[in-house]
Amino acid sequence: MNFVKCLYIIARYMTLIFQIFSLVVLATNFNKVPVPHNACLLWFYTQEFAAVAGLTALEATLIYALHGKNYRIGVLLLLSLTAKSLCNIVFSLLLALDYQGNALCVSEAKPRWILPPTIATFWHQLLIWGLTFRKWSDLHSLSTTAWRIAHIVMRDGTWVMVCILAMGLMIIPYDILIGPITHVAFGVMCPAYSSATCRLILNIQRLGADTSNVSEELTTIAAESTDNA
Repeated sequence: MNFVKCLYIIARYMTLIFQIFSLVVLATNFNKVPVPHNACLLWFYTQEFAAVAGLTALEATLIYALHGKNYRIGVLLLLSLTAKSLCNIVFSLLLALDYQGNALCVSEAKPRWILPPTIATFWHQLLIWGLTFRKWSDLHSLSTTAWRIAHIVMRDGTWVMVCILAMGLMIIPYDILIGPITHVAFGVMCPAYSSATCRLILNIQRLGADTSNVSEELTTIAAESTDNA
């Protein structure tokens, strides 16, 4: 199984599996008050992992489409993605350890560890966007196909970055100043990451790009998308 197909499956199906699992947990454990603490933790871990996996798949797709044959940019973005993902995983575990749900499983703990992963995510998004803009604006060094791919990554990457920044700037201050809204945040982030990743992959495929990096791997995805439509 190739890399892009794995990203597509993670974005489209794994997120769906996590949401189905969450619904099962809700139906079997959240139908009585107070909700068992272990059930709250299980729900929290499931949603947290789905959000981290979805964001990682989205950023990996942007990186894979962007770096092309530029080894230095590829290594830079891969290192940045690795550092950001590790930061998200570590601080997500710390957030989970601090999780204190009330009788309705709504978190009452102050999010002490929410700023570091948010800053790391913002930085990584700005880095991807900056390198994409640089490549997109350098018309003389790109072939027509490469420029069209860069244009799609630039367009989709811009609104992805704006949405991520907007979600962070709305959710984080509310979490810190008023109170946690974990149940709302996960409900927005997980579907958004999944939709953005699938949109980016399918938009690149529609170009019919004849490049060694993307064309062969995206053909299978297009067929699957048609069958499932």
